[in-house]
Amino acid sequence: MHVLPYDYFRNAPDPYRGLARTAGIIKAARAQGTTLLFDTGDLLQGTPMAALFRESAPATHPACKAIDDLGYDAVTLGNHDFNFGLETAQRLYGGMPCPVVQSNVRDLAGAPLFAPTVILKRTVIDTAGDTHPIKIGLLGVLPPQVLEWDHNKLNGRITVIDMVKAARHAARSLREQGADLIVALAHTAPASEPQPDGAENRAHDIAALPDIYVVLAGHSHRRLPAADYAGMPGVDSNGATLAGTPAMMPGANASHIGRMDLTLEHTAAGWQIAGHNAELIALKDRPASATLNAALASEHDRTTRFVTQEVATTRTPISGRGFAFGFDAGQVLMADAARWRVEQEIDLQEPLIVATAPYRVETAPDGLCLHPGPISRCDLFTLYPYPNETCVVRVTGAALKDWLEHAACVFAAHQTDVVGPLLDPAMPSYNFDTLHGLNYRIDLFGPKGDRIRDLTRNGAPITAGETLLIATSTYRANGGGQFPKTPLIWADTIPITQMIERYLEAQGSVAPDAALGWEFVPHEGQATLLPHVDDTRTEIISLGADNLQTLAQHFQLPYMRYREVGAGEHLANPVRSGRKQP
Repeated sequence: MHVLPYDYFRNAPDPYRGLARTAGIIKAARAQGTTLLFDTGDLLQGTPMAALFRESAPATHPACKAIDDLGYDAVTLGNHDFNFGLETAQRLYGGMPCPVVQSNVRDLAGAPLFAPTVILKRTVIDTAGDTHPIKIGLLGVLPPQVLEWDHNKLNGRITVIDMVKAARHAARSLREQGADLIVALAHTAPASEPQPDGAENRAHDIAALPDIYVVLAGHSHRRLPAADYAGMPGVDSNGATLAGTPAMMPGANASHIGRMDLTLEHTAAGWQIAGHNAELIALKDRPASATLNAALASEHDRTTRFVTQEVATTRTPISGRGFAFGFDAGQVLMADAARWRVEQEIDLQEPLIVATAPYRVETAPDGLCLHPGPISRCDLFTLYPYPNETCVVRVTGAALKDWLEHAACVFAAHQTDVVGPLLDPAMPSYNFDTLHGLNYRIDLFGPKGDRIRDLTRNGAPITAGETLLIATSTYRANGGGQFPKTPLIWADTIPITQMIERYLEAQGSVAPDAALGWEFVPHEGQATLLPHVDDTRTEIISLGADNLQTLAQHFQLPYMRYREVGAGEHLANPVRSGRKQP
């Protein structure tokens, strides 16, 4: 929910994002002719403001006020709109100041939670200046996997049917209702291979349905038209089509707005699309809506007071830069908090391991970077920006190794004496779990699925048949990130961010170690990494390169492309200037 041009994670203005920055673009488009404005979901989650106002009534909720101010014609839901629970989604979308369409979520009796189809009646003007009535039919779908990702909130309460099946049925219904054109608001993305029923990314298949005229997609945080899907079968990344159907995806976090111009032709068969042009307009430095800024002034002030509240202090630097090298004090802090919480709540009879991962690396490449001093709430949301809870699952030693093998797929395949990218760009960083309480090595030159070496706990090898407990997020335990779904034996009642806050308040001051407990297998003479720890600081060294800039260039690190790093600035000492890094 990036409504205003402000970054509440950093407590600073954000020149790149914000729905408020779309106002001038929308106004200009409306002055040129009949214009429709849509959103394809995930409005309610994603920022500290979203967390703070989750219990608000629709009339006072920032997202609803933004939809009203900008004059949206219709919206649909995304999977993250259920992160705060079913009641929150129903309350806020039920009070939206525009039509809400959702076609594949049902209650247990099979009744839709929202309108499965919507028809907008509009007027278009032809080149001769004559007006014509037109009915635009809308449908909306989201991935069935929402039942897994928010299992503890949705299980036994709703059903979610296959997106293509629902879209096909909704499109036929819209035709029967007299729709001239049908637009799919599809919170899903294209896929590089054919997908089965129930799959997460089926934008291709929806676009191929005969009654669909336009697909407005989302979910993957990627863009179309853009190079993000260049070369994918069935995608014209320049012409903006999926399976030959006009399509558009404007990225995520209100960084772009998509504009698609349709040229319509009336034939004996009805209205047809004779041509289209799509573009994504970056919102960087665009002027924000003065009316929306004013309408949300009190909400903004309340949020800034909330995120700047200090909760504890750190005696050592906390940097997320080293997550790909085995060093991330922020993850160690999260693990310490989870262990503290679990030990308070349940009687442990088996060894407890804690799983964490790096977050916000794509949008905040440094993660959390703090110098010794105060820790504020905004720092906690940077550590963990999602409203999931901590839970505990029981696994065997064999399942634990499989967990780590899946996490290690974040690294690209490497060959002897070949220097290439360290990370696989297709694997999001938030799937790279570290299991705290273990020691192990990752062999970059091993095949994916067989990279974990020397897996031990307290110096003893982990055997396939032993059982252990893992504290992780409900998202991960429910199969998020394509990890195996694992039954919960305990789940917390408060979000992870609040859990970390309670831990910090109890401690007052912390000094988390940076070492994550794993390292790379050294291969002499090969292009790999050799991390070590000395008595003054942690350094990453590789083939004679001991500073982050050279290391990033050598391994073409994809997450480093957003930042300039000065020579001599070491990975675990990013704050020698005595201030937070930008």
